[in-house]
Amino acid sequence: KKVCRHKVLARPYRRPDGTVGYRCPAEPEKDFLRKGGNPKNMKGKLCICSNLMAAVGLGTSGEIAVITSGDDVSCVRRLLKHEDATYRAADVFRDLNASRSLVA
Repeated sequence: KKVCRHKVLARPYRRPDGTVGYRCPAEPEKDFLRKGGNPKNMKGKLCICSNLMAAVGLGTSGEIAVITSGDDVSCVRRLLKHEDATYRAADVFRDLNASRSLVA
């Protein structure tokens, strides 16, 4: 079921009256199309905002938690040092700072 509860990643568009509106390919089809969205952009789209909120314990029932790693997935292997195959925000910051000092 298409749903966009949080609208965090909704993209701005210009309404016919010149004001700014927001649409998301994960919102209900009729709403997205009414706002001028391209039907091709809806295919296979689900609400990533809801899934990210579930990852921090703020989801609603039925949402699967997801974690993103950006464009560089090589960091994930370096970060998975804990016995429970997890990493923490502090680990990410340490890794980013170490990577930055290598580049500088």
